[in-house]
Amino acid sequence: HPEHVMPHCVRNFAVLDDQGRTLHASKDNHQTIRRIGFDTPVVTRSLKIRLDHPSPDLPASLFEVRCYGG
Repeated sequence: HPEHVMPHCVRNFAVLDDQGRTLHASKDNHQTIRRIGFDTPVVTRSLKIRLDHPSPDLPASLFEVRCYGG
């Protein structure tokens, strides 16, 4: 891409638990693959990932989520 910032990359996102608590938030992201680790195990019935649109002309997209227990 000739752009300094990938135009389709979601810049701001958050991962929330089943109670709506923010487990992780990222601002000014520029990576297309993100790995998020937690120091302590997370116990929840579900995860919600909130994505901000990268621009008014582009939809926010998420292609894959993987969760691993330790």
